[in-house]
Amino acid sequence: MYIKPMARIPRWTQAQLIVAVAESKTWKEVAARLGITSNSIHLRRHADVCGISYAHFSGRAWKGGEHTPRVADDDIFVEHSTASPSLLRTRYLRLESGRACAICGITEWCGLPAPLQLDHTNGVNNDNRLKNLRLLCANCHAQTETFGGRNRIGKGRSHTARPR
Repeated sequence: MYIKPMARIPRWTQAQLIVAVAESKTWKEVAARLGITSNSIHLRRHADVCGISYAHFSGRAWKGGEHTPRVADDDIFVEHSTASPSLLRTRYLRLESGRACAICGITEWCGLPAPLQLDHTNGVNNDNRLKNLRLLCANCHAQTETFGGRNRIGKGRSHTARPR
């Protein structure tokens, strides 16, 4: 097997590379431990040539190798919630048994599943308590009093509840 010679002499020893790879979860950590700014392909090539195993790497360099902990439903379905609308909708659909509009009851539109929107019945967009949420089709949602900012008080002021 032919291995292409490397153009530069590395600033670290093979022993330092072995220790850095063993103590790291990502290539970014390896580079930091060696005191360099290098891309993962360069370091991976050196590790392959030296026969160093990096199978324990997580593949999540952008998170430092750590998994994001799952947010509990009790932290999402509360008043003054900071959960994103997409996370809120996904979790609500998991809890809700039926995918039908709460007002008209449609489940399909033109032979496809009806696109449903999450409505806050009191109009406060961060009040994510389960009793305040419901699924509505676009037609029914557009006719509610709180659709599209109709619940705003004054010009440019939001009715969003803020913790005191």
